[in-house]
Amino acid sequence: MAWTDDTLSRRTESLSLGPRSELIISIDFGTTFTGVAYTLSSNLTGSDISRIAENIKVIKTWPSASQHYSEKTPTVIAYGTDPPSWGATVKRQDELQVSHFKLGLQPDLGRHYRRSQHLGLQGSNIPRSALPFLDDVEWKHPNFPDKTALDYCVDYLSCIHRFVKDEFLPRQFGAVFLRNQEISYVITVPAIWTDSAKELTRQAAVGAGIPDHKLDLITEPEAAALYCATLGAEVDLEENDRFLVCDAGGGTVVEPSENGINLIQDLISYLVLSREPFSIEECTVGSGAACGSMYLNKGFEALLRKKLGVQADSILTPRRLKAAMTYFESSIKCNFNPYDEACDLEYEVPLSGAMDIPEIGLDEGYLKLSR
Repeated sequence: MAWTDDTLSRRTESLSLGPRSELIISIDFGTTFTGVAYTLSSNLTGSDISRIAENIKVIKTWPSASQHYSEKTPTVIAYGTDPPSWGATVKRQDELQVSHFKLGLQPDLGRHYRRSQHLGLQGSNIPRSALPFLDDVEWKHPNFPDKTALDYCVDYLSCIHRFVKDEFLPRQFGAVFLRNQEISYVITVPAIWTDSAKELTRQAAVGAGIPDHKLDLITEPEAAALYCATLGAEVDLEENDRFLVCDAGGGTVVEPSENGINLIQDLISYLVLSREPFSIEECTVGSGAACGSMYLNKGFEALLRKKLGVQADSILTPRRLKAAMTYFESSIKCNFNPYDEACDLEYEVPLSGAMDIPEIGLDEGYLKLSR
């Protein structure tokens, strides 16, 4: 699939009504976090790429936003209130919350991702233990047996859409301006999803109130490739160059398998067809798997429980577990690099109020972990 830098200009011409500028809202709908950017189509014209970039704004004022993730809001929804709480407003102790439901849009998730592997490995030969999470998706909830992944996606995207259109944008442009403003939308999808999964994404967006005729889908690595190749000052691509995009996200990333074999996950390679206008095409079929950073969180929680042993359930109350996971996400996960000599050798995970167990390193409300 080819994507060129004049696509936005052509889309602007097709969407604009006379001299009016159209508002474009882009939603990066992720497995664990979701982000939104917006701009006016009139800002996407001209040859000054840096000026165009300056006029593309990213929402950073999400409800209850964390200072560590100001540009994103968690992809989670909870049904303990009416309307549902969503994003960072969801409390960890809320038993009616659902997450990772985006993965459920790809039918038969485990089988699909096993089939997508390359390097000569057939899906049936990939050991189940190498990809155990594919058979343990979390987008189901026992309290809502009739709800599907599509239902959760509709509910969540409805919350996102209402916040952006009814709360955030009126503060930026004014309600009167928005009432008379044409709006179009772009939503990201994983590169290797089937057409049926992409169609379900479209259905979720339409169910959330986004007009179908005003909606475009773009694959995540294509969006990343276009950005890096046109706005990334450190990237100097020339015609006939080939480059690789790895989408290291919450649901998909490169993951090493057993026996030292690397299963290439969520990678797309592109060939630069031309610089002016910028045009690229895929060199090979993309590959991917559901093995992103959310599974690091799973692994960290499992490590805590293993370290605490039989006391884990009593010590890891919802509040303590949330504090520990927040510390992991904001400090350990972002900064950990075992190949860096300056990387911390030991970490103190907060478990405020927990009883001391010196023999495992739990003392004065902190659990010591070595890298």
